[in-house]
Amino acid sequence: LHLSGLLYEYLYLHPRGKFTPNILYWLGICEYRLGQNFFYSLADLYLKDCIMNYPKEPAAKKCYKEYEDNIILSYTGSRGTYLPPEVRDELNKLKKLVK
Repeated sequence: LHLSGLLYEYLYLHPRGKFTPNILYWLGICEYRLGQNFFYSLADLYLKDCIMNYPKEPAAKKCYKEYEDNIILSYTGSRGTYLPPEVRDELNKLKKLVK
C-alpha cells in the first residue's frame, strides 16, 4: 500500500515522464494484489492507460499481458472460459496496439 502511494505520488508529479509506462504497470500490479474493489478497477485503468498512451514502449506489452490475464481469469469458472464478444474485441484492439 505504501509503495502504491509512492508510485502514484511520482506519477502525479511527473504525469508524462520517461518512467510513466513502467509506473502505470507497477500501479496496476499493486492494485490487483491489494484487491481493491471499486466499481471500476483502478488496475485495469492504469494498465489500459499504459497500453493506449505508450503502445511502443516495452512496458506496454507487460501491461497488456497482465490486463489480458486478469480479464481471462475474471471470465473463467467451473464451465471454462467464456469471453463476451465485446470483451474479446477490446482485447484484440489493445493487442494490436502493442504489436
